[in-house]
Amino acid sequence: MTLGEIEIATRIRGKYLRQIEADDYSQLANDIYTRGFVQTYARRLGLDVNEVLRRYEVQRGGQPES
Repeated sequence: MTLGEIEIATRIRGKYLRQIEADDYSQLANDIYTRGFVQTYARRLGLDVNEVLRRYEVQRGGQPES
């Protein structure tokens, strides 16, 4: 799938998807919205949503990886 197709399917703007892909969360909305974007994006790609959210938390300074 292209980012354009994912943008249409998830209703997440392409610029936000590109920022998520680049692990650049500084320009995204507050954490609640960003978590939702990451969760929706991961689900659409068929990824393990819990694992993706765990990694997101680590990148944002949450729980350390075990």
